[in-house]
Amino acid sequence: MSGSLRRRLWRALRRPRVVASVLVLILVAAAAIYAPFDPIGPTKQDLFATLKPPGFRSPSGVVHLLGTDQLGRDLLSRLLMGARISLTIGLASLAIALVIGVAFGLLAGYFGGVVDSVITGITETLMALPFVLLAIAIVAAVGPSLPVLILTLGLTGWVSFAKLVRGRVLELREEDYVQAAVSLGASTRRVLLRHVLPNVAPLLLVDGTLQLGTLILAEAGLSFLGLGIQPPTPSWGGILSEGQIFIAVAWWIPTLPGVALLLTILSVNLLGDALRDALSPGD
Repeated sequence: MSGSLRRRLWRALRRPRVVASVLVLILVAAAAIYAPFDPIGPTKQDLFATLKPPGFRSPSGVVHLLGTDQLGRDLLSRLLMGARISLTIGLASLAIALVIGVAFGLLAGYFGGVVDSVITGITETLMALPFVLLAIAIVAAVGPSLPVLILTLGLTGWVSFAKLVRGRVLELREEDYVQAAVSLGASTRRVLLRHVLPNVAPLLLVDGTLQLGTLILAEAGLSFLGLGIQPPTPSWGGILSEGQIFIAVAWWIPTLPGVALLLTILSVNLLGDALRDALSPGD
């Protein structure tokens, strides 16, 4: 990493809003790690403590810091597990989308011709279809489950990576160092992995960060519609969906998962914007 790039990164990441975003994401990650060890548990019911407000102490001495839901389940425990579900699905589907998108983008941009035409045709067809509607159709046809949700979001989210990588590779394949490597007899695999991919990585870092927020929001939307994580396993979208009918008497049930989702996605997007500013060649 060059000195100028380090300075740009430092300037971008030390902005107060970016620091706040990083702290929020660290908190969400810590919540996801802690969730399985929470002593109350996200599915434990107490029908004598339903719809209790934040700070309620049950007769058994358990303090529900964020209140309880319609079945007496601790909302804080459910939000912690929801953070784990959201990050797991978001990161896993992002990894799948990255692998597929980078592979297709490298092949299309480097080889061109028929390979480029076929891959570009596939990407343009998928881009013409609304991302969320395509995911809804697949999940509704196959059935909701954690593996299906991860695969669905990964297999529908690779298009932007393929298009981004293809455009960059079209420029890089004409660079002198790439042509020199080819002239010296370097294999296609070596040229792509050693000379082309490292120069695409900064763009992937930025786009991947922004795409993570999109995938988390898509998972929440599917869960809200009943096509995502199924009860009793909690997810932020599912908690929000279950609690919307109780908003008049228990505002904390739909509001708190909505706030958690908003802060997480906003933080991811702010971090992505900061990385884009720092890694922009013209900056």
